[in-house]
Amino acid sequence: MSSQESCVADQKIEDRQKIAIVTGGTGGIGFATSKGLAAQGYNLILGYYSDSENAKKCEQELKTDFKIQVRTIGGDVCEEDTVNSYFKCLNEMNGTLTAIVHTAGLYTPDSVSKNPDTHFTTFETYDYFQNIYPKCFIRLVETGMKLMEDGYGYIVCLSSPGCNINDQTRLGYMMPGTGKCVLEYLSRHYAKMLAKRRITCNCIVPGYIHTKPWKQLEAKLGPDIGCVRTPMGRWGQPEEVGDFISYLCSPKASFLTGATIPFDGGLSLGK
Repeated sequence: MSSQESCVADQKIEDRQKIAIVTGGTGGIGFATSKGLAAQGYNLILGYYSDSENAKKCEQELKTDFKIQVRTIGGDVCEEDTVNSYFKCLNEMNGTLTAIVHTAGLYTPDSVSKNPDTHFTTFETYDYFQNIYPKCFIRLVETGMKLMEDGYGYIVCLSSPGCNINDQTRLGYMMPGTGKCVLEYLSRHYAKMLAKRRITCNCIVPGYIHTKPWKQLEAKLGPDIGCVRTPMGRWGQPEEVGDFISYLCSPKASFLTGATIPFDGGLSLGK
């Protein structure tokens, strides 16, 4: 490709009306990702669970700061109707689906235990985490990939430390962990499946990121847990993860696919 042809291609990318679906897009890492995508000119469909007041605040902030289209949709991503509502909204917007980012998650008292003997709770809890992580992701990608243009698609999901063989197993994290390890497989599966279409799919593994769920856990696990367990000796910030995810949803990362990437200040390196 000549330099002139390259410039034309780059301009085509900039001129496209890009739309991103971000589950959990109004909180923590999700909202940080939304801001990073908005800075690239993405119009946004943001899923949230139930806090409509916060969703309205986030929507207004993004519209004011970035002059983009923003839609917020409430509902449990475990439910098929919620995911369908994202795509119904997409059909009502002017643009093309270009990115899917699955950051939604939910902390419950059963999510993490310090006692490895209490790692399993109920199959109801197990099924819930399977629904919120892999099943939702499958619904998003199976529908969304049909709407993406070849060469202009980016898919990202989030896992957690201890969910693959590159990190030590965390026995107290069995319930959500068994859902997130499936996400890691699915990200590689879809990466290979969509490679010929030049649509990327990657998985990020954040470490101790100072978000609301971790602030809730500090009372149980100690206020300095993120600093103590992270080799860099500090908490990660949502904006750091969000900026990296937004990079993965850009042409600059168009040759990176099928990767499971620790974003953890060295946590995965072990003690």
